[in-house]
Amino acid sequence: MSWKLGQAILLGHGEAQNGGCDRSSILCDVMESVIAAAYLDGGFEAAKGIIDRLILPEARRGGKASGFQNGAAGAGAAEA
Repeated sequence: MSWKLGQAILLGHGEAQNGGCDRSSILCDVMESVIAAAYLDGGFEAAKGIIDRLILPEARRGGKASGFQNGAAGAGAAEA
């Protein structure tokens, strides 16, 4: 399952027109915010759970965390 984070973020007009929803730096910032929100809401274990399910499996496979791309299919880190 792809999270399609790029479809869930609100960008300024210029950034949206220039493909900001597909820019890896922006999508990484969004994922960082998701992890931080989980930490603030549920503590360390909640944040660790997201990292364990979404990021570590991809890192163990030695692949790039490409699943954060808008609508990306395949075995990316944003898939669970």
